[in-house]
Amino acid sequence: MSALIKCCSVELKKGIKELPYALLGMLVLCLILGTVAFCASKLLYRQEELSRSDIAVVTDDIEDSYLQLALNLIGNMDSTSLTMDFHVMSEPEARSALQNRQIIAILFLPEQLINGILYGTNPPIHVLFATKDALSSVFLTETTLAGARLLSGAQAAIYATGEIYTALGMQDALSDTYDKINRTNLNYALNREKLFLEDATSLQGTHSTAIYYAAAGILLVMLFITTAFTTMLRRESRDYYQLLFSRNVSSIQYLLAKICSFALVFFLLQILFYLIASSVPALQEMEGLGLRPRNLFRNNCLLFFLINSLFLATYANMIFLAAKDVSGGILISYSVSSLMAFCSGCIIPAAFFPASLQKISSYLPAYHLHKGLIELLEGSRITLSVPVLIYPAIFFLFCMIIFCCRRRYNHL
Repeated sequence: MSALIKCCSVELKKGIKELPYALLGMLVLCLILGTVAFCASKLLYRQEELSRSDIAVVTDDIEDSYLQLALNLIGNMDSTSLTMDFHVMSEPEARSALQNRQIIAILFLPEQLINGILYGTNPPIHVLFATKDALSSVFLTETTLAGARLLSGAQAAIYATGEIYTALGMQDALSDTYDKINRTNLNYALNREKLFLEDATSLQGTHSTAIYYAAAGILLVMLFITTAFTTMLRRESRDYYQLLFSRNVSSIQYLLAKICSFALVFFLLQILFYLIASSVPALQEMEGLGLRPRNLFRNNCLLFFLINSLFLATYANMIFLAAKDVSGGILISYSVSSLMAFCSGCIIPAAFFPASLQKISSYLPAYHLHKGLIELLEGSRITLSVPVLIYPAIFFLFCMIIFCCRRRYNHL
């Protein structure tokens, strides 16, 4: 037992001595990842001038008030207001403009189009596209379909009103009632932005984008700082292992001492950083941020810090035991941590992933740790899910297997 305690004290001394260098190494790794992310975002999202396209509308119902409402509706849709302009032209003018590539398409609107949509006959709209503009063709097709769906939603009210008025013998009042219903529906469609409240969401349990990415940044820092503790993670010399084993320190005792010492360092660091952050007045005044010193002993905070510490300790030791040397351990840890953070939805919300990848991400430890960090920052009760609880045990089992195999084949 005394040998085990001495082993723990040696590992703790290593961690304390290496702490400044570990913090510096973590900053370097975060800087590298940040630089790569910044360059990638510049390549993927170049600032290019937004181009607008002109579309000709050919119709004989120019004076139809419903038609003007419909054109305004389609022209003011979110998908078209920034990219398309609609112009009413005669057919010869429109064909000439299309041939000269001044417009990308011509919409041929039949007579009584809006009445047909509202009353259920749904006359087709013929569209003539430029042959060399396939992308605009697809986009315009979807736009006109969306406009037709918005207008056709008024049909339900028309049918219901017609049946009620007919049953009551009030057919003479139907015409005026239809006009009121049509104008009301179209006006609501034109002013649809007034019917909804805009609310930004990160799609992962928080309404604050800042908190979402702050939690992602903290998670990356936690994963990268483990990589920087190379003195605690690297394998010892053969003489050191022979001395341990000669004093009847078993493999499991050595690994427990190594991992518990590592976890204790991170547990104390997390408490220290939380107390410092919760004492900053500027952070306390931020909207949605619930960092308060009293919350440290509430909402499962200490238990969450302990689970984080055990996860990081077992995760880092497993990687460095499996790696050939320290350089390989740093490379593997950095690569796996970055990939795990991305696939867990910490960089891009998992809701944007394909369904299969969403399911996979929900089982990754970084997904649940990120969610816990969001709850921590918001000051709410932290959810301790099953995957977070079992991953430290799984990683410790792998540490045991790798260490025992290396000891058996004399590769320590």
